[in-house]
Amino acid sequence: MDPERFKRIEEIYHAALEVDSKELASFLDRECGSDLELGNEVKTMLQFERSPKSLLDTPPDDIAAGLFSERRDSNKFLDRKVGRYEIERILGEGGMGTVFLARDSRLARPVALKILPVEMVANDDRVQRFMHEARAASALNHPHILTVYEIDEATAENGEVIHFISTEFVDGKTLD
Repeated sequence: MDPERFKRIEEIYHAALEVDSKELASFLDRECGSDLELGNEVKTMLQFERSPKSLLDTPPDDIAAGLFSERRDSNKFLDRKVGRYEIERILGEGGMGTVFLARDSRLARPVALKILPVEMVANDDRVQRFMHEARAASALNHPHILTVYEIDEATAENGEVIHFISTEFVDGKTLD
């Protein structure tokens, strides 16, 4: 990265620290324009600044609450519908979501349904990463890569927005 580019990122970053969080998106749009890379650099720096610096900086109660709420949030989808998908069971959990075995009610086939955790929906960067993951996987065509059927969002009965990726379900052993 050239020094002028770094200086511009630094200027926007320091100015953004002074902007109210409700105005941040419009501020970054004005300052970065169509330069998405510039905007992403600044957003990354802001996220790092606003997040705990290490696990030791996070109160133990917050860590425990996060772990338990993530599991509870995953279980709340069992035996429910998300869009046209009827969720049957949890297949696995990871940092970017929970994967469920679901049934596509339109096409009457099993699918793997990956749902972005509700607490991440408010984070635009996480939603963009989730969508990027789906686009990247759907751009590939290989017998050893799952086929992406759909990426979409649905609204739950309680009004929460649920982001999901529907993929081919392959029954078998885990990679563990």
